[in-house]
Amino acid sequence: MFTNQIYKFKNESRTMKQWAQKTGLSVDVLRSRWNKGKRGDSLFAPIPDQDEQNSYCVYITHDTGDGEETKTLKEWAQEFNMNPKTLAARYGKGERDSHVLLRPKGVHAKVIKQRYRIS
Repeated sequence: MFTNQIYKFKNESRTMKQWAQKTGLSVDVLRSRWNKGKRGDSLFAPIPDQDEQNSYCVYITHDTGDGEETKTLKEWAQEFNMNPKTLAARYGKGERDSHVLLRPKGVHAKVIKQRYRIS
């Protein structure tokens, strides 16, 4: 359906495959955008970086022992050598205490809550 059809954009006519090669986008991305009704610049817009796609950042304040420090989930994940998706999942489940949120893998949240007397 899309292979031989010609699409015009800014006085150029090409097939979807040729547009994909010219723009660096995959045919699947272009096809999906076309099916969603995108045309012109929005059809050929580059895919934003992951950080640009996030419309907000989650900031966590953590008591480091030398005082409180506030960082994004991604920054805490890097510092604690954790997967950012793990922290995001914990946060998404409603966990807000930094000691529980930043616990090492395999350490149950209940143990941390008892250690820090978190209710």
